[in-house]
Amino acid sequence: MKRILFPRNNDAKLLSALLHYVHKNPSCWKCSNVLENEKLFCSNNACNALQPISLRKNNLFKLFNLNEDFEIDSASLNSSFKELQKVLHPDKFVLSSPEEKQLSNDASSVVNQAYEILKSPVSRAEYMIDSVFGISVFDESKVLCDDGCSDRMSEIFDIKEEIEEKKKNTTDLLKLFSKLNKEVVSYTNDFKNGIKEKDVNKSLQAAIHLKYYCKMVDDLDHLITDAKIESSNPKK
Repeated sequence: MKRILFPRNNDAKLLSALLHYVHKNPSCWKCSNVLENEKLFCSNNACNALQPISLRKNNLFKLFNLNEDFEIDSASLNSSFKELQKVLHPDKFVLSSPEEKQLSNDASSVVNQAYEILKSPVSRAEYMIDSVFGISVFDESKVLCDDGCSDRMSEIFDIKEEIEEKKKNTTDLLKLFSKLNKEVVSYTNDFKNGIKEKDVNKSLQAAIHLKYYCKMVDDLDHLITDAKIESSNPKK
């Protein structure tokens, strides 16, 4: 987000301070009460109106009551997701105004999208990089064709060839699956350190590798399952 620069005079300073206050202290659309950060409902008990939420405006980790960390507790994410679904269910807004009914529908859609983003390590990494550095990590025109692109793509191509060669051998697939999972753990640690150190290059490189390695691990998982099924049902 670009910072708006104001002329250096008292009026400009006052306006800047006011805009900062409004941004940091949003008010309820219905009663104008100053809202608490990341709260779905107005804290004014006489109002208690559902507030607008969006993928860009809201912190998705806070939305699900999670710590802002790459490694999340899946059980906590699922539990919070179910609770939000209950809170935003259409039956809760049968007697509400048309505005609040629409807000509940919109909020349900945002919560569903947010859940999918945080559930996947790849989209979670993408979201964190966008939040911390303001960069779209998988914008191919900006990121995937960096200095290490050729080496990375050659590395991925070699692994995919190896998967193809071993796809009928369950034992070999399991060994490769274990090897690639270790790489995922390694790149996960690199990513966490990159975010912690505010190192954009380390975070980007780790996220890009995670994208490819997670995909290959997922493909291997399916191949191993298919190979086991085939071996347990030999052709007559």
